[in-house]
Amino acid sequence: MNFDIDDFQISEELYRDLISWVHDYQNSVDLFKAPSLPEDKKVKHNEKGVLLAKKVQIELGVSVIFNPLT
Repeated sequence: MNFDIDDFQISEELYRDLISWVHDYQNSVDLFKAPSLPEDKKVKHNEKGVLLAKKVQIELGVSVIFNPLT
């Protein structure tokens, strides 16, 4: 399940990091075509996603599972 970050109390820094990560992805793909990234960008995106998921988990004290791009 995805979550809306505006529904949770997270730090401003984590909020900015999450928004930046989403915008980086959106700016890297054509969302109207098959959204795909080159393998090296997928790896970087997924690494950042894992890190951000851990930060959300720590701040909220809940279990968070990141589903990587494949």
